[in-house]
Amino acid sequence: MDDIKLSLDKCNLTWRNVVKITKFLTDIREADAMHEVVGEYFGDWKPASTMLCVNNLSAPGSRIEIDIIAVAPANND
Repeated sequence: MDDIKLSLDKCNLTWRNVVKITKFLTDIREADAMHEVVGEYFGDWKPASTMLCVNNLSAPGSRIEIDIIAVAPANND
């Protein structure tokens, strides 16, 4: 989540620019912990969200993967 925050900062965006988050878990029993951590970053902002339980992720040994879509405001220059 900190790496995602760095990416948002670099684009002058905040968590409120995030419109969709997809969470991939290899163990669905970690869903409550995932909701808690995501909530710490997003606060009362609730983007569209999907959570999937999968057998494996792209990085060997990884337990979670997060995909986020953020939208930048239109530049009306």
